[in-house]
Amino acid sequence: MTLAAKSSLAGLEWLGLRGLTQCAAVSERTLRAWIHSPGDPLPAVRVRGKILVNRRAFDAWLRAHPVKPANSLDLTGPLSKERAFGFLVHSKRKRGDENDQEIKQDVS
Repeated sequence: MTLAAKSSLAGLEWLGLRGLTQCAAVSERTLRAWIHSPGDPLPAVRVRGKILVNRRAFDAWLRAHPVKPANSLDLTGPLSKERAFGFLVHSKRKRGDENDQEIKQDVS
């Protein structure tokens, strides 16, 4: 993104998803996922089909989601293999991979 494009977006109070992708350096798909997240969604409004996000609300939402240091994560908690690898197993089953049976056995 050019400096001129950044400065033109800097003064806007409300941004569409394209403008916000340029400011936030994330994809439109990621922004849509954040907006439609069931827990603590990114605040947005829809005006005649266009999704708009308030720049100050976006900045505040980002500040509320800091990255936690790796040493603060509990990696010994009660997380079963099935739950830990459930996404992988589910996605393989959905596609019907020939390796599906092998993965099911590994998880069990």
